[in-house]
Amino acid sequence: DHFMWEALVNYKDACDFTMTSVYPLTAAGPTPITHVGLFMDHARSQHRPNWPHWPFIQIFGGADCEGGKWKQPDPAEVRCMVYIALAHRANGIFYFSYWPKAPKTWASVGVLNRELRRMAPWLVAAGSELETKSSLPEVQVRARSVDHGKTGIVLVINTTAEPRYVAISVPQLPAEELKGLFDHHAFKPVKNRFTEKLGPYDTRAYTWGNEPQDEQ
Repeated sequence: DHFMWEALVNYKDACDFTMTSVYPLTAAGPTPITHVGLFMDHARSQHRPNWPHWPFIQIFGGADCEGGKWKQPDPAEVRCMVYIALAHRANGIFYFSYWPKAPKTWASVGVLNRELRRMAPWLVAAGSELETKSSLPEVQVRARSVDHGKTGIVLVINTTAEPRYVAISVPQLPAEELKGLFDHHAFKPVKNRFTEKLGPYDTRAYTWGNEPQDEQ
C-alpha cells in the first residue's frame, strides 16, 4: 500500500496488485481531492490499463487525530472520494479510520456502502468502457456498457467545493433514457448529451436497462 507517488514506480516489479492511501484533507488546506484518482492512474501507467487497484479513502481527522493535522471529512467529501475512485475504475474500496470519531460521517459510510452494493452489478459484470466528455475538467464522468449495450451505468462527480453546471456527452450511449439509480427520476438525453446542476462534491449515478444478472 503506497502513499508516495514515486513508490508506485520504485516497487512496480514487486507486486501483483497495488493499493494507495491518498489522504487529501488536512487542517492546513486540502490537497486536490482528485489525487485519489490521479494515484490510481499513475499505478496503472506503470503496469497495464486494467491493472487491479484498491484505494484507501480518508474518513479520519479532527483535533484529536495526530495533533489536529487532518481535517475530519464530512459525508459529501467521503462520497466524492469514493465516486472519484469508481470513475477511475477502482476494483474495490477500503476506508481508513482510527476510530468512529465523527458519528455523522461514520453513519454516512453505511449508506454509501449500500449504494456501492447496489451499483456493483453494473461495475463488475463483463462490459466495456464508453467514451465520455465533460464540459468542465473538474467534473469527472464514467460510462460503462454491459450486455452488449442492453444495460449500463453513468457516473458524474463534481470534485470541487463549489456548485457546477456542466454538459455531459456520451457519444456512443446505447440508450434513449437514463434513470437515477438512487433518486429514481428519469430523463432522455438529447443526441447523447445532457446537462447537470451539481452541488459541492455532488455525485450522480444513472443506469439504463435492467440490472445485470450474475451468469453463475
